[in-house]
Amino acid sequence: MTELQALELGGAYLRTVLEQAGSAQYERVSAALLGDDRDASTLVGAERELAAAIAYLWYAGAWPGAERTAAPGAYAGSLVWRTFGGRPPGSLPAGFGSWSAPPAAAPPQAGGAR
Repeated sequence: MTELQALELGGAYLRTVLEQAGSAQYERVSAALLGDDRDASTLVGAERELAAAIAYLWYAGAWPGAERTAAPGAYAGSLVWRTFGGRPPGSLPAGFGSWSAPPAAAPPQAGGAR
């Protein structure tokens, strides 16, 4: 979540979720995932699909099936690149010949590997 805040994508992502799902469904899912109980097992059907779509949005920078990103910096700033230490093709200069080197090691995960 701090990565999204640092890139200032949180507001754009929230707008995307509200446009796609509506505020009532978003409130139910966020209460289950972010509330005091944090019980995802209570999610069923469309709510479970919404939770998966939100995770996709965080990692890909776009809503599943959408033909555009959620915000101008969402592609380059999406979390998927950090998962394997890669760089988003065509958006961040990597230098001549950088394609020939393997990606940098992925950063360590908070809380250790699972």
